[in-house]
Amino acid sequence: MSANASALAQRSASWGEWSWLSGRTWDVRFILASVALVPLPLLLFHGLGFSVVAVNLVVAALVGGPHMYSTYTLTFLEKKFWLQYPLYTLGAFLVPVGVVLLAITDLTILLTVFLAWASFHVLQQAAFIADSYRARGQAEPSRWGQVIDYGVIFSSLYPFAMWKLVNDQFIIENHILQLPWFLKSDAPVYLAWFGFLAMLSLWIGKSVLEAREGRLNYTKTIFIGLTVAAAFVIPMFNQLDVAFQGLNTWHSFQYLAIIWLVNKQRKERNAISSGLVRGLAGADNTWRFYATLVGITVLGGVLIVALQTFTSLSTEQCYYIVVLGGLLVHYYFDTFFFTSAGRVMQSRLTRRTSVWDWP
Repeated sequence: MSANASALAQRSASWGEWSWLSGRTWDVRFILASVALVPLPLLLFHGLGFSVVAVNLVVAALVGGPHMYSTYTLTFLEKKFWLQYPLYTLGAFLVPVGVVLLAITDLTILLTVFLAWASFHVLQQAAFIADSYRARGQAEPSRWGQVIDYGVIFSSLYPFAMWKLVNDQFIIENHILQLPWFLKSDAPVYLAWFGFLAMLSLWIGKSVLEAREGRLNYTKTIFIGLTVAAAFVIPMFNQLDVAFQGLNTWHSFQYLAIIWLVNKQRKERNAISSGLVRGLAGADNTWRFYATLVGITVLGGVLIVALQTFTSLSTEQCYYIVVLGGLLVHYYFDTFFFTSAGRVMQSRLTRRTSVWDWP
């Protein structure tokens, strides 16, 4: 029997395999089982009577702010990044300028840009994690399988969301987010539903076929299933401010874990140029890493109060200037990190030979 035939027969003896980014316990705790965080903001709001503002502050302080600022340990604080991508790094400073201008002139447009980019960012991170699990597996990756995975992930958020946008029921912080006039019809809603159901059918069929051939990647499949289920259900809720915080909580928790893992691996290879980041990296410094990011988030809150006190801007404007100023820079960098170009860059920064070695 040839080596290929033997490998195929061995795979066919079971449905597939597990793959891990760091290890079974770590992955289950921080990537898979952490989906239990999704309903927590809704429970705080409906079950414990927290206000929308209180829910937002709790999520921002515990995971939202820390995950946003953790990006800077790979960018602004990384000399290698500055030297290799100086123009891209300098471009990040233009993002807060745009946020300030929109916060002063039109908050609805600012929130629309934020929600559109945020939804893409959350789904792009999910696609990146799925790719990472695929690369960790033993089965040969399929390009069409990857396309189908992307399709079901990126289409899952929009069936109910598009219906609410078209019918002026997508309300965030008392602002009705608006689609361009040419999209205010039933056609985008039908398209969103058709696209999602088509990709879901293809994904289920692909997964069944992979299981029959003994090459199903259990971890990737479970992760995609959890992501699609959460993204599909969240827009169904009426209180979208709170509902989307559930998805944000899970996303931010995952992201913090990934950045912690990346910095731990970079420190082990002596690939961190910043003494500050080295002091926060590694398993021995986990709580210092987290506490520092929480502290920076608190300083952001102090800046909001200062702007409110010493300027004529409203509380809402001050809040969005500080929060979205930092958050959209985070999106700006991660849109790059989660692409193939970004993976190549990251492999060079960490002196790895494979673009799939991050995380």
